[in-house]
Amino acid sequence: MSTRLPSRIGKYDVFGPVVRGGVGAVFTAIDPQLYRRVTIKTFAGAFTPSADLRNFSRGAQSAANLQHPNIVKIYDVGVHEGSPYVVMEYLEGEGLDAALKDGRNLSLLERISIVIQVCHGLAYAHRQGIPHHDINPAKIMLCRDGRIKIFDFGIVHGLNQAVTRRAEETGGPIYLAPEQVNSRSVDYRADIFSAGVVLYQLISNHFPFEGNSAATTIFKLVHESPSPISTFHELSPHGIEAILFRAMANSPEDRYNSADDFASDLEHLLGQLKEDQVSREMQKLLSSPDQGESVEAQPSLAPAVDETDQQSNAIQLLADGQSRFQQDEVSKPVIGLWMRAEKALADGQFEEAREHAEQALALDPDDTDLQELWETIRVDAERTEKLHRVLNIAQAAQIEGNLDAAKKAAEEAIEVEPNNAEAKALHQLICRDIVEGARQRQIESYLKDARQEISSGRFSGAIEILRRAEELDPNAPGLQPLIRMALSSQQQELRRKEIENLSSLIEDALNRD
Repeated sequence: MSTRLPSRIGKYDVFGPVVRGGVGAVFTAIDPQLYRRVTIKTFAGAFTPSADLRNFSRGAQSAANLQHPNIVKIYDVGVHEGSPYVVMEYLEGEGLDAALKDGRNLSLLERISIVIQVCHGLAYAHRQGIPHHDINPAKIMLCRDGRIKIFDFGIVHGLNQAVTRRAEETGGPIYLAPEQVNSRSVDYRADIFSAGVVLYQLISNHFPFEGNSAATTIFKLVHESPSPISTFHELSPHGIEAILFRAMANSPEDRYNSADDFASDLEHLLGQLKEDQVSREMQKLLSSPDQGESVEAQPSLAPAVDETDQQSNAIQLLADGQSRFQQDEVSKPVIGLWMRAEKALADGQFEEAREHAEQALALDPDDTDLQELWETIRVDAERTEKLHRVLNIAQAAQIEGNLDAAKKAAEEAIEVEPNNAEAKALHQLICRDIVEGARQRQIESYLKDARQEISSGRFSGAIEILRRAEELDPNAPGLQPLIRMALSSQQQELRRKEIENLSSLIEDALNRD
């Protein structure tokens, strides 16, 4: 069945393409005011305006406050032809579900990196008090720039039962945690379980709990442990099963305490895999009988190095490594330690980088390049430590409501590392909180002044003040009842004055007979 392409949704001009999903459709559109491309996702189904729609809007509004590199930005929400919609940032790429279906060639390092980024996004949202509760490949976007983005935060809880059930049919119960299918109390640890299922699927191309029917799958999910990944993947990375079993533990208490902890174990595993790969290539280089062969063999390091977040460092590593291979006076052990130090530095593993650099310096203490490398590691480590410290200060101050101190700390974090996405996002969020706080204080001041005017019988003045408050926020608590009271009191006062005027005329007429 073809899907009709509307010309407009809300204020947005739709131009396609359109994709029909289990709970609605996805459109590409243009914001006519900002003239930027956006993605609009509609959610089909019957809604109860007094309940489901309000829940949907509240969930989307909460998600709109999430500012993180691994979470899709939400710009707007609304209702179109009876179905709510969400306006999101436009992204180029494909969904992880489509990539898996099409058999996209992803390396083991890429697959682990995808889930690490998912965990970073989840950890940030959990710290803001917003769980997802519907993590599956269909909610994960593989962007062309290599990042991943999670979408539909806060949306699933705003949908009514029928729509939610259809959403679960497209992603679950395969990806749901046991407490979700058992209708028990659910918290952020359900997301950790779902992310574990995604990782299991990425590595093994199978699901941890598979049955002939949904009922069988649910039974295994609730009562059994996942099948060992070695059943499907004999050469699975060492340590991956322990990570998966902990992430997908049946009881939430036995899972990782946070998505950050899950990501930390995966990053450690990823570092080991990269180091093993570089070590294998290094061994080939060091065992090469001929310098020319060593230089020719060196590009084989590229696949391992390309997986790091800083490709420029990797390119420099390769170029410097080639130069060093041409220097007979530099020993092979020093070369290996030097390259491991460079790689650890690129991965942000400062202690490991420092250890390799110091070992290399112990073998060749007069090497100025190694001395420079050690100093670079020291400076980068101090900068990163300071960045994390001031970010923690900013977040703590924000939670306590001390926004001025939070803003100052966030600005200090940006000074330490101007391109740090987390620091910029936190600063933006704090500035928005400051503006919102000032707006709320202004509204409260207006309400206080209006009450004084009402108590003094100056209803017109009260109404004028309340209209100014309404311009700032028409839905401010207590505003509309106060406006209605002021208008009603004004009408009563006008009637009283009119009656007094008529009484005076009658009395005057009687006096004049």
